[in-house]
Amino acid sequence: MTRWRALLSVLVLSTSVAPNAQAQNADTAAVGPSGPPPTPASTQPQAAGIRKEEAPSASDQPRREAPAKAAKPGVLDLSVNLARGPSWDVSLEGGGGVPLGGGELDRHSRFMGRLRVGLLLASEPLFLAIGAVGELGGLVGAGAGLQVEILNAYSGLSAHTGVVYGGDRRLTTHLGVGLAIFAIEWTHSYDHRPEARNALFFKVHVPIGVIVRMMPHSRSGAR
Repeated sequence: MTRWRALLSVLVLSTSVAPNAQAQNADTAAVGPSGPPPTPASTQPQAAGIRKEEAPSASDQPRREAPAKAAKPGVLDLSVNLARGPSWDVSLEGGGGVPLGGGELDRHSRFMGRLRVGLLLASEPLFLAIGAVGELGGLVGAGAGLQVEILNAYSGLSAHTGVVYGGDRRLTTHLGVGLAIFAIEWTHSYDHRPEARNALFFKVHVPIGVIVRMMPHSRSGAR
């Protein structure tokens, strides 16, 4: 009887220990060796109610157009203020000459001066001047006439021609070219006197009308 009681006690103990061991194994498997399973990111509470916003990309930012460049003060806009149309004209010339083809120039004919007053037609850079001239010295002595000149204000090149009639019945014609304020002119006299009938004059030429039209204050009203 004693043996049967001992065997029965062992069986009872074994049946009560097995369920407890299985429960412990299940808890260990659920918890894992390193602690409780991580909480999903979606269930993590936001710190202090602050939401992290993503920085906008360069493509999401609105494009800003570059501001138009303002014209610098004092800078002339030549595309708008080109000299155009008619205006008044004044021109001054003066210089000395030498005879050509024989003959002599007296002391009154070696130097000359000329004033032109008339009309100036502008189509920048070209200027066409037409006007009446008064002349002293040269082959004509003293006289009046007509002169035409064309001038390029950018290059400074110019060409002119004209005719002058003197009080002592001397008729002269002239043809010249210039660069900036310097010019050279051939003058011919139709007089049959013994003095030289041809002369070459080296002159200083000041086109006052063109200079005024090229100034900024004149350009501001030009169209």
